[in-house]
Amino acid sequence: MTGSDDWQALLAAAASDNVSGAHSVTADAASVLVAYSEQASPASRDELLADLRRISCDLLSAQPAMASIANLLNAAWWSVHDDSSLKTLPGAVESHTASAREAVIAVSRAASALLAPESTVMTISASSTVAQALLLAHEEALRPRVVCLESRPMLEGQRFAAMLAENGLPVTLAVDAAAHDCVAQADLLFLGVDSLTPEGVLGKIGIAGLSLAARQAGLPVYALADRTKLWPVALGSPFIRQRPPEEVWPDPPGGVRVSNRYFDVADWANVEGVVSEDGVLTAAEARKEGQAIPVHAELAALYGEVAEELSSAFPEPRDWYLYIISCSDNTLYTGITTDLERRVAQHNAGKGAAYTASRRPVALQAAWLFPNRSAATRAERAMKRRSRPGKLKAIERGDAFKGGPPAQIEPL
Repeated sequence: MTGSDDWQALLAAAASDNVSGAHSVTADAASVLVAYSEQASPASRDELLADLRRISCDLLSAQPAMASIANLLNAAWWSVHDDSSLKTLPGAVESHTASAREAVIAVSRAASALLAPESTVMTISASSTVAQALLLAHEEALRPRVVCLESRPMLEGQRFAAMLAENGLPVTLAVDAAAHDCVAQADLLFLGVDSLTPEGVLGKIGIAGLSLAARQAGLPVYALADRTKLWPVALGSPFIRQRPPEEVWPDPPGGVRVSNRYFDVADWANVEGVVSEDGVLTAAEARKEGQAIPVHAELAALYGEVAEELSSAFPEPRDWYLYIISCSDNTLYTGITTDLERRVAQHNAGKGAAYTASRRPVALQAAWLFPNRSAATRAERAMKRRSRPGKLKAIERGDAFKGGPPAQIEPL
């Protein structure tokens, strides 16, 4: 991306990138802000702030757990705090970005210095900071060997392994489930980082179990992170959103729920330290620095709104039920819900559906369990195509329907 491109196109591209590492995504986000400052001509301060809110919301919605994005946006908001123009925005963004670039180099050097000749380094997914540390060690003839986990579902680890191999490093790629076995092959574990939180190191899904296995095996675990990875504690806990389940399984059968979270958190107890631009930080030092970051009030408010919207739009996988209720006129009604008791109560209060509102009271006759709304909806359509005798037969038999097992129900 370059600043000469349309800033709105840059924003769309940055917000849709779910493969690149934190520094790459943040560099693209910085390009958005610089392009905006060069191309936009807001008529008023209110219009400027509205544009900055839109940019912030799009980037935070795409990467709500990435500290470098939050810190970049925080710098942008503080730059316009007392300025009704765009004069200070590009300078603040470019200064923040330049500092981050220099910090990554320093972190890489410090991490490389931890390696003895011919060390085997284990890692997961793809981190530009880990890559620089390994390449630097290779240039200095330390001959490091690498064990890399593939990182499902987007397989960033495969691309990472290919890049290292192209540069002459010996690499072993393993599936994520082999993490415990691979720990025995390594001398230390390097973790790429998205955020340093009060609870631990937030990074690619799998680092929690991997760091625990490494610690139990006596393997030193280091998180490689400059200070842009410190999560601003004043924003609250970073929101780890669910991603599209079809990335894992495009068409799961009935009874299967798919969870697709990109990130989890390695407990500080399993991390030796944070290799930063100023040496190795302890967990206490990292937590203290995150707590000290002053967060702009506008950004704090926006982050709360984004996290709330994401939790509604991308909920944790949950059960959905296909249900059949009998009405007071002896007819049957079919629907879907996540809460049987609440839904039947709504029907009996006249708020469930127009059909049942005039046919109260209703009684739950049968229900079937499904892993998500789409599976429950498909089953609902199939059930509604059945005649009344066909529905009664499904109720009486109590068998699975369209892959959904019968739910154990209590009289409501």
